[in-house]
Amino acid sequence: MVKPILFTFLASFLTCMAATDEKGFTSIFNGKDFTGWAGPLDNYQVLDGAIQCKKGKGGTIFTKESYADFVVRFEFKLPPGGNNGLALRYPGKGNTAYAGMCELQVLDDHYE
Repeated sequence: MVKPILFTFLASFLTCMAATDEKGFTSIFNGKDFTGWAGPLDNYQVLDGAIQCKKGKGGTIFTKESYADFVVRFEFKLPPGGNNGLALRYPGKGNTAYAGMCELQVLDDHYE
């Protein structure tokens, strides 16, 4: 079974800009609201066309739709000391760090 694309927001905020549909690409975020997404959506807001984690909140949000063969393109902002990531093929339940997926770590490991 193909699993959904997942955005893991571990702390602070990750900004993923609404993509314009280019030939061969499908945007998974419309830049306006969380249509097509699941998880603790009350912990996030859409601000200026981007997904932003509310202060002191977080959790795993993920697409309701599943994707098979794909290329992911996204933009992010990470505050000093931030630790976030983009996880692929999350099954929709369980601990996102271990539940059958692969994570692209977005981490400020030079913060002191």
